Amino acid sequence: MDGILLPLAFALVGLVIGIPSYITKKRRWPGMIAGFEPAKCTDVDGLTRWVGGAGMLLGCALLVGAVAVYVAPQYLGAVAVMLALVGVIGSIATQTGCARFTRR
Repeated sequence: MDGILLPLAFALVGLVIGIPSYITKKRRWPGMIAGFEPAKCTDVDGLTRWVGGAGMLLGCALLVGAVAVYVAPQYLGAVAVMLALVGVIGSIATQTGCARFTRR
């Protein structure tokens, strides 16, 4: 039972991030983006594609991490470091990419 809870938690968080990101990207739904202000946005479609794609990548990284921890639990530390790096780098890339679609 212990060996399944962490991969299940990773997979659940990956789905919680990935599914709304997919909806944001495919349906062009900017209301799903936190802090979205239509008056400051120059390209709504570009913003939804960028944020949705970045969220989908983060969700997929969590799903891959869940599979990796389930298959090889001895590499839990390496997977945790990988997920932390992907999360930080993905957040920075998302934030800097959003600056292209907003005015100040």
